[in-house]
Amino acid sequence: MPNSFQSAAEKPNSFALLLGYLNFSAGAIDVSAWRAINDIYAQFEPCSAHSEIVEQATTAEKVADALREGLNHLHQTDPAFRNVDQAKGVVRIVFEQVLPAYREFHRDLLEHQAVGAIERPFFLMSIFQAVLATGGPWEGEDDNVVKKVLYKINDYMGWRPVAVLENGQLSEPYRHERVRPLPIYIRGVGAAHGHFSRLVDQAVQILEEAPKELLGQADFDLDLLSELAIDPRAFDFLHPAASRPNYLFGLWDPACIDDEGYYRRLVIQQATLEGILSWSAESHPGVPVEQLQQESAAVLAGVMLMASGLSGRGPGAMQSGMSLTDLLPRIAAYRDNFYRWLITRLPGEHRLRLEAEAQSLQQPFGGVRRHINMLLADRRARQVGSVTLASVLARLGRIDAAERLVGLVPAASARMLARITSRIVIAQGMCRRGDNNSLQKAVEMLSEAKNLLMRGIHCGALVDPWNILGFAGQFPLHEPGGEALPDSRVDDLIGSVGNLLECACLTWQRSCLESNENIAKKASGLVEELASWWDQYATTSVGGIPHLSGIEMVQSAREVVTVLEERRTTAPLPLPPTFWRDAVADFSSARTHAAAADALLQEKDFDAAMGLLVHWITLLEGDEIDHSGNSWLVAAHRWLRSALTDLSASGCNRVRRFLELVEANTAGLTEMIDIAASGQEPRSRDESGAALSDETDDDQIGTDESVASAYESMVWQDSTDDGTDGGMLDVDLPTGASNPVVAVEEAADFLTGVIVMFRQTIVTGCLDAAAGRIETSVVEIDSLRGWRQTLRRLRRAMVRAAMHIISRDQQQPPGMTVAEFDRLRWQRDIAAERLVEAALQTGETIWMLSARIAIAQGVVRKTNRSDDEASLLSSKIIPKPAVGKLLAAVFVDDQPIIHQQMERIRHHLRGKTVLYVPLARGGRADRVFAARMRERLLERLVAVLPRRGLVEETIGLVRLAKKLESRRPPGAASVSEFDRVFESATTALVGRIVASAPIAGPSEAEPSSVVTTQRILDGLAILIPKLLETWTTHARQLRLSVLERVRDDKSFQFVKEFIKHYGDGLFTQHLLTPSSLRSILRGGVRPYLERLIKQDAVGTDWRTSDTDEAGGSNQAGPVKLIEAINAGEI
Repeated sequence: MPNSFQSAAEKPNSFALLLGYLNFSAGAIDVSAWRAINDIYAQFEPCSAHSEIVEQATTAEKVADALREGLNHLHQTDPAFRNVDQAKGVVRIVFEQVLPAYREFHRDLLEHQAVGAIERPFFLMSIFQAVLATGGPWEGEDDNVVKKVLYKINDYMGWRPVAVLENGQLSEPYRHERVRPLPIYIRGVGAAHGHFSRLVDQAVQILEEAPKELLGQADFDLDLLSELAIDPRAFDFLHPAASRPNYLFGLWDPACIDDEGYYRRLVIQQATLEGILSWSAESHPGVPVEQLQQESAAVLAGVMLMASGLSGRGPGAMQSGMSLTDLLPRIAAYRDNFYRWLITRLPGEHRLRLEAEAQSLQQPFGGVRRHINMLLADRRARQVGSVTLASVLARLGRIDAAERLVGLVPAASARMLARITSRIVIAQGMCRRGDNNSLQKAVEMLSEAKNLLMRGIHCGALVDPWNILGFAGQFPLHEPGGEALPDSRVDDLIGSVGNLLECACLTWQRSCLESNENIAKKASGLVEELASWWDQYATTSVGGIPHLSGIEMVQSAREVVTVLEERRTTAPLPLPPTFWRDAVADFSSARTHAAAADALLQEKDFDAAMGLLVHWITLLEGDEIDHSGNSWLVAAHRWLRSALTDLSASGCNRVRRFLELVEANTAGLTEMIDIAASGQEPRSRDESGAALSDETDDDQIGTDESVASAYESMVWQDSTDDGTDGGMLDVDLPTGASNPVVAVEEAADFLTGVIVMFRQTIVTGCLDAAAGRIETSVVEIDSLRGWRQTLRRLRRAMVRAAMHIISRDQQQPPGMTVAEFDRLRWQRDIAAERLVEAALQTGETIWMLSARIAIAQGVVRKTNRSDDEASLLSSKIIPKPAVGKLLAAVFVDDQPIIHQQMERIRHHLRGKTVLYVPLARGGRADRVFAARMRERLLERLVAVLPRRGLVEETIGLVRLAKKLESRRPPGAASVSEFDRVFESATTALVGRIVASAPIAGPSEAEPSSVVTTQRILDGLAILIPKLLETWTTHARQLRLSVLERVRDDKSFQFVKEFIKHYGDGLFTQHLLTPSSLRSILRGGVRPYLERLIKQDAVGTDWRTSDTDEAGGSNQAGPVKLIEAINAGEI
């Protein structure tokens, strides 16, 4: 220990000063005591040879031992310390009680802080002060003293919006959300000893020398800075507060206000401060370290000014009433003015280097600022990647791996969510086992998850549920301007609570069926407690967020238990015909249906589960499609996966019967699509090609062209002849929905899921039939043909409905605002996109139906292609290809048919277009459908051909897909889906290499793992160069921005001059919002500029000054420029 004690004749040492304060003070501020503890830490952490201070984890313990020893020495030698009970008690309580209690109190929020990182001199002094302020007693009531101290020192939350409840009361933040910032500067004392001390001292010195007018622009007064502190909480880049301007740098503590109404404590983010400090620690050849340290201090001073500028010096400051739109330009302006002034104050060599750097990087102090931004961006990327992967691992139940990953991320939210998810997943696995021990373990895991959930909310790692109702799922960024954004944490919380409730309900149901009353009682108690707690927040009354009702889940669990117990009483006798109708009539929610179906599948009762699912789908009408449609699809997929394992005749008939019943009970949705398609009746000049018979085999690629071109010669006519741009779509949809377009969108979404389910079932049937595992009856073939014909008609209706919806409301109606019109058009665009996607899925399903029919009828068979057949095929006239027949040939490995149809496909795709103009940019739905259907065909083919050894053919199709993009559609910039084809081909080819590597030849032994690995590497070495050239060509042709085409200096100079001349008034934050830009580009740039010029304006600005010499308006230049850039002409 350093030699701490001196004779009385010498200057009083730091230990004596501090111990005297601890023994005689009542907690008042004494700067000499703050200096003393700083000096004590300096004795244990001296500066290194490079003037660096290395903070040590054990320094606090050494200080405690030194204080105890020093107190004993003074007690024996100094009469003033005859009674040292107070100092002795304070030292004991602080080091043995308060510091461990503080760590335990914030064990979730500050878990990332290493030992010794918090226990710094000024933080320790603030605790001493708080303990002294309690007044004791110093023995016997430590718990009460610690409780008072924690309440006193935890006084900071930062930007934490508090919801106002319906009764007018503010919701109270949780105690564990408040922390004590770590002081690094105290007015009258200086910087705290540690690795930030030099940086802070230099920054304060810069601010002391700065001109008052510059500081006044930030409303910053150094005399008001009583404390500069670090926020000890980890900065969460995924928290919505991270989107608040300047929040990454810091803010005035809104709760630390003096009697005159001024803020007195400025809190800086630790991540930002560490990034600033790291600038001088990195290697910069030829640059003195002193200059780098000065630059770091300059940026810290600028950060403090930016933090101050957002709120001003107090709640009554001018900035506190300004919106972010007005504040941000002001902050950016005075920040750059401050940096430019500071450069002029630097010595010659340093100033010249920074001036050159500013010229190169387009900003003063650009080097250190860019370094900090890159460092913070890297931390954000690491958090996003680690959290995403940890979430996946947690859902897989890999607790240890998830913990290791979230350990790389300081944010508390990542840790808490991963731990909650892991325990729920473990409980789900235990519940699936179903035995009593596993169910008991599941209850324990769920109880742990519930406790973690509560702890996460209480410490602020998860969103406060009251804020969901109070802010309608939004997060306020700035009160004066009302700026807010959707709070992504709401979905995380609702998802965690929903998963926890669902798993607890499942445990309850299983324990009831296992007749384990003890576990059932625990599980039901957990469900009811959690449901009651959640429902108090009334989140179901908030629109736009996931619906989760605790009482509904409790009722659902009870209903499922009741009906399953009743069903068990009838076993093994068959169920009465009316059983499910009577039982389901009492079901209160879709969750009950899903839980009951899952329970029946667990018992392999396919018939009962099918009856339940069919009855359930009859209830999906109106809003129920949106609320319960996905749940039904999940349950139906689960049923099909289980039912398809039964390959007997009765099993096949059961699946076919289920699909027929689903088709019959979705007739109302297909009728809705038909109504949407006939909203305005098209009248064709040539009606002969409108219908397609079954003999044309709609899986032919030419048929897709007919679907798209069937509308080329049609004229849209107002069938009501009332002069109104409208039709049946707005009045006659049988949904009860307030918005018919939304109803059509929901119907298209649900039908897409049903059609995908049909296709997956058909694909399974193709595989089984090709392998000879099942026989196809005549009745089943008739059903397949009927489904194909139904889907043909539905596909046409979907394309027509999309065309009708997208053609409506092209111009902004009078009296409608830009934002309202954008929402209207956005809604119609989305509905049309969903219809086109549904039509694409329908087309793919038609291919598979045709393939299934071809296999059933024996059109294809497993054969090898001969040279004679190849020459015969090549000599014939090439007819239209049949995609279904090709897919059937792939299923059964009919090589002659595969090569025949492949040649036909390549021939008929020549000259076709696979690029398309999106609907939102004026594209036509029929052309979009045709182009995307061709791309889907190529995507599906390259995914299946490698399985038959057709590697070169697959690579050829990839090159063909790229070659077809040489034809571009007229109009705005077109969209390419080549990446989907390339990804599908690469995945299939690599999969083929990996699958074939361990296969031994006819007379070879099984290859070792080394040989297998080498085969895979050799195959990849051959494959990658063949694909790389095509991908490189594609990458060079991609444009992420329209400005990428502005390549020559003349065009770029034109753009620069335009921005300089008009940018200040034109490119405002309000105009550059997505909705505003979409509206302008949709209506045209020229009409927009003409409207602006006609507006009355005070004074002369860009709206009125753009005139030619004759006095006429000359807006053609900017109009042509913007439109040319948008169209990709320059």
